[in-house]
Amino acid sequence: TLFPYTTLFRSHPDSWLLDSLGSEIADLQSDKNRLKVTLAECSRRAWENGGMGVGDLSYYNKGLVVGLLLDALIRTRTNGKKSLDDVMRLMYSKYKLPGAGYEEDGILKALNQVAGQDLLEVYDKMVYSTDELPYSLLAGLGLQFDGRTLKPLPAVTAEAQARRSEWLKRP
Repeated sequence: TLFPYTTLFRSHPDSWLLDSLGSEIADLQSDKNRLKVTLAECSRRAWENGGMGVGDLSYYNKGLVVGLLLDALIRTRTNGKKSLDDVMRLMYSKYKLPGAGYEEDGILKALNQVAGQDLLEVYDKMVYSTDELPYSLLAGLGLQFDGRTLKPLPAVTAEAQARRSEWLKRP
């Protein structure tokens, strides 16, 4: 097969995903620049350092973690009816080629539209500040990051359990 993870993923899909995302979060948490450089600044300055980020901070890594947290937030705020996938579909439908792209606040507008509420405060915190990321958002999916790994919370509401199950069904 072309993808070496296929067999592993099919035999242990939930643990593989949690281990993989937990590793991404742990990598970010060990990064000395995560509390010094915003995600927006890291993305803007990426090409100064070979296309990956600023110093040891990768906008790919921090962006992935922010995406996970935004997905958890949207799924929680919409009670599992919407996700970050809906944001991406909306953005594609509005801004696909041959269009000129989207304005600076285009992602926030799409997030707000899909979530059905204003996410400015949490979006700004994750994208434009150097504050610690709000990992507590993972609880909406019945998950927690314990400083090393991403794992299911031992006791969760039925709603959070349902959202986690739906999230784990990913296509």
